[in-house]
Amino acid sequence: MATLVNAIASGIIAVSITGFIAMLQADHSPLSSMALHLRLFVKLSLAMIAAGALMNLLSLSTPSVSEIVLNVGLAGLFSWAFVWHRMRWKTIAKGECK
Repeated sequence: MATLVNAIASGIIAVSITGFIAMLQADHSPLSSMALHLRLFVKLSLAMIAAGALMNLLSLSTPSVSEIVLNVGLAGLFSWAFVWHRMRWKTIAKGECK
């Protein structure tokens, strides 16, 4: 059961971060106004988290309880951030909000 919970959480993390990185490529992204080195740092950091989550998912290992709790928390955080930012950036793109 712990392996399944960890795999689901890792999958959610990987998908959410991948979607988040895709949104950062948009012209109206807040990241587009940052310096190149900061944009690269943010994208590299997110990509490394997504890659780690994907490796976690593919290995189907059973980590310690603390790591499973951490992964479930990160899955909740990144999925919420992806959904919220997606709704926010759609509103900005339509010009309804500045």
